[in-house]
Amino acid sequence: MEISRVLNYMDDTPQWVGGRGGEGRGGEDMDTKQPKSRSSHERLSQPSSSEEPSPRPICPTPNLSSHTLIRNKKPIPRQASRGYAPKSRAALACNSCRQGKFKCTGEKNQCQRCAMLGRQCWYPAHKRERIQREMDQLVTEANEYRLMLELLLSRVNKEDAEDISSLLFKYEK
Repeated sequence: MEISRVLNYMDDTPQWVGGRGGEGRGGEDMDTKQPKSRSSHERLSQPSSSEEPSPRPICPTPNLSSHTLIRNKKPIPRQASRGYAPKSRAALACNSCRQGKFKCTGEKNQCQRCAMLGRQCWYPAHKRERIQREMDQLVTEANEYRLMLELLLSRVNKEDAEDISSLLFKYEK
């Protein structure tokens, strides 16, 4: 009988299927010391005779050593994480960097780009600060208008004075 080679899928070593005679212990043909290779189609289509022992199944049985290796696998150790990513950019860019669409380092007094170019570095106010500043301006303007109306009250005729008085009373603090 001829010996055919089957690849063991667990550890990629050739396994020998079938026969008697020239098969040695290490899986080599004793006559030629070379495995006789056949395609899987030829192996499957060969008629089996009653005098030959049945060949081993093509699908290999699990090898104990390969299963042991799989069970003993350990995960690749990861580098310890710092818990946060390093900052890659400033949360708020200065106006000079913002206008030029440059990456700003975000230092409080002067960013690196403005320092290098000798420019004045200033940051826009945060939204809450801007809203508070605008509110303060509106309150100041309203107080100035109130003072103007009180001054006009004594200089206008009686009808207009009544209208001004009603407005002042309506929007009194």
